[in-house]
Amino acid sequence: MAFNVADRVKERVTTSGIGDVSLEGNAASGFQSFGSALNNGDYTFYVLEEYDLWEVGYGRYLNDTLQRTTIFTSSASGDPINLGGSGTVSITYPAERSVYLNEDLNAVVGSGLIFTNSSQKLNTTSSNLYWDSNKLGYDSDIVYVSGIAMYSLILANSGAKGAGTANEVAFWSDTNTITGDSNLYWDNTNDRLGVGTASPATRVDIAGTGTLDYIQFDSSITDTDQPTAGMSWNNNAGTIDIGINGGHTMHIGQDVYYRVQNQTGSTIYQGQAVYYDSVIGGGDRMLIDKFVADASIQEARFLGLATEEISHGSTGFIQHFGHIKHVDLRTSNTNVNPDGETWSEGDILFAHPTTAGGLTKNEPKDAIYVAVVLRSGNNGQLFVRPKDHGHISDLHDIDITGLNDNNFLVWNSGADYWQPSTNLTFADNTLHLSGSGYFVQGIATSGNVYAPSIGAGVDNSVVVLNSAGYLKTDEIDSRVWGSTLADDSDISIINLDIDSVSGIAVQNTLDIDYVSGVANYASGQAIQNQESIQYMSGVLSPTYKNIDTDTSLQQTDSTVFVDSTASPINVYIPSAVGIGGKDIKIKRVAGENIVEIVASGSQTIDGSNSYVMNHLYESTTITSNNSNWFIT
Repeated sequence: MAFNVADRVKERVTTSGIGDVSLEGNAASGFQSFGSALNNGDYTFYVLEEYDLWEVGYGRYLNDTLQRTTIFTSSASGDPINLGGSGTVSITYPAERSVYLNEDLNAVVGSGLIFTNSSQKLNTTSSNLYWDSNKLGYDSDIVYVSGIAMYSLILANSGAKGAGTANEVAFWSDTNTITGDSNLYWDNTNDRLGVGTASPATRVDIAGTGTLDYIQFDSSITDTDQPTAGMSWNNNAGTIDIGINGGHTMHIGQDVYYRVQNQTGSTIYQGQAVYYDSVIGGGDRMLIDKFVADASIQEARFLGLATEEISHGSTGFIQHFGHIKHVDLRTSNTNVNPDGETWSEGDILFAHPTTAGGLTKNEPKDAIYVAVVLRSGNNGQLFVRPKDHGHISDLHDIDITGLNDNNFLVWNSGADYWQPSTNLTFADNTLHLSGSGYFVQGIATSGNVYAPSIGAGVDNSVVVLNSAGYLKTDEIDSRVWGSTLADDSDISIINLDIDSVSGIAVQNTLDIDYVSGVANYASGQAIQNQESIQYMSGVLSPTYKNIDTDTSLQQTDSTVFVDSTASPINVYIPSAVGIGGKDIKIKRVAGENIVEIVASGSQTIDGSNSYVMNHLYESTTITSNNSNWFIT
């Protein structure tokens, strides 16, 4: 280890964060670079500056990197300053470590120790050290020099003698004797301490075995990147940090990593979404590839995000749970952000539906919730927590073999599975039941049953039973309680209230909302193209509307699709009184502006007068308890 300082050494640096500083030889105009002034491995004093941030310390120049070993003082109250990529670093000479001649030509050490030429006296604030020929005295007291091996040393009023072996750590064996021990060894070449070994392989190498009651860490240390195999307490995270391969820091109990290998033929970049593709022979580790959320890859194979850049043929870490730091989340990083979206703190990111490895804040059809943005920008930070709702085929006890459009799933007790039905389908707003031996509201069927018509029924026909009690296509009658309907427009001029219709199918009832009475209930009936029918079988019939401006809803509204492209939208919901159990679903379908749901008068939504929908494709369902609204 060597210590050096040099004049006019200054470089521009693009490093971000509080870790070591990368030196690229980019010397400032009129200055020299660190590599020109220092040898690899040299220690020096440095000053690090960026705008109004500054830091003075003691560091080591190693492999084009300045290690920030000891910080003397800084604008961050003695902690490392957090660089933003536009700093400078210079060699300096700190005042507290300086030695110089003052105006009296006396040597001044640091901030106050003076050695005078005339009296050979070392002056301190309250006492004196004397050098008298071959003696060092301290106001008649013994001088204790800690951590330094001094041999044949004689103090003013007491003798201190000793001998030792080179590189052994010295200590006082009694009040007057300094000695050493072969079990305490200092490797001055590599700055290593050996306990029980004269060849320490690490900074502190303890040989042999033994037990410790506990290890007490310095609890004042905050979130600091650890070197590989390093360990310290993290007061921010409230746990121990361990440095793992690749320069990553793992929060014990708060991070989950997978060690994997890339054999894809191309680089997998930090922050990209990956999945388990296969394994290396012998089961040593998993092979990975970039994930795309288009249902082409089984979602159970999804692992997480690449903690680091992993080139082809290399191993690295995948973050399944926890923090990824120093990741580029800018719009320009198309490896992670292929659509160039602007991501902000709090945004939820999903696996991309078309670009392998990419992420998006717009929820796709085959959505996997991947991470939350904790810090945006080029020095971004993500919290990874994959969540997958899966597909119906991923559920237990469901076999979708042979599933076609409009099929229903029915329970097959013989196979012990839910399976597609071959008898019951729904198409063209029509329920189809084929085969025999089935019952419709207690009525046995023979042949095919279609709703709202049976077989090839004529326009405006209604369904009746034959004498045997079966629904038949060859027995069609055009009467409703004795009233003949020529066509569906006649319904609008029937001067009576239709309170209940039982066992009747009505086609094309576009004009039923103009009936002079109100068709309130329909039991056992299928109705096509209903406009203003409020109830079927006593249940409020669902309605929907599309809005793109501030809108007041009615108690009869069921589903609202909101487009906030032009501006923020206020959705004013009706009074909750008198409609207990009523649900209203509100869905954002377009636009980046917020949508705010506003309660009526002093009524509330989960205790507040309003509720804000911040994200595109967000869906909110509210339910009345006859007094207020609640999100369900």
